Amino acid sequence: MWNHPAPAEGRTELARFALEYEQARSAGSTTSLVTAAHVSYFQGFVNGVLLADFDRRIFCLPANATMGQAWVVVAKFLRENPEQWTRDMAPEIARRKAALTLLSG
Repeated sequence: MWNHPAPAEGRTELARFALEYEQARSAGSTTSLVTAAHVSYFQGFVNGVLLADFDRRIFCLPANATMGQAWVVVAKFLRENPEQWTRDMAPEIARRKAALTLLSG
């Protein structure tokens, strides 16, 4: 079990990368290699979380949802909820996993 929360600066960095993703998406392209790297980091993070959760269904995504749709939703959530940027999500994820284990057991 992961017992160490991600540093707050790492969580705000993800929100910043999500904003860069939204800006690049609305512009139709990225403006620099650094921005492209940040956008890719954001996309990879979201992909990794969703793929790791694929068989557990902790996150309620429709079966036909695309990664692109997930990127849009996560970026929008981060933009609209800045108070959540420094919140440690590990306890919430652990709570949901425990609940699912009880339901499936």
